[in-house]
Amino acid sequence: MNIIIEAPFEITAAKDEYLKSTLAELINYLGSITQINLFFKIGEGTGEQSVLAEIRVRIPGKDIFVENRGVNDIVAFEKAFEAVKRQVKKKNDKNNDHRSDVKELNDLVNDNVSDFKIISPLLDQPFSK
Repeated sequence: MNIIIEAPFEITAAKDEYLKSTLAELINYLGSITQINLFFKIGEGTGEQSVLAEIRVRIPGKDIFVENRGVNDIVAFEKAFEAVKRQVKKKNDKNNDHRSDVKELNDLVNDNVSDFKIISPLLDQPFSK
């Protein structure tokens, strides 16, 4: 998994390590992540002092994209990270729950089919499957 960070300002080594280790946590929720891009922009939108953080998580299919603003880069990043973490968890839950209700019903029916006897109205005798 690649983690790419781009900013119009200098990022210290400690801050770079913090950002990368925090973003690497996303792999715990969804193993199919191939790349994470983090972009910072200064003065986008509400004022000159605001910082915009954009996170793009590249996965098979549609990417997950989040953007958030804050008074500095860490605040904007943490807001965006919480939002992208929610979306990644939701994507993982959706992938894991796909057809789970149908599987449960099939298992229930297949387990109990031998317990049921169907009476044929035409033959007036029990019919077993």
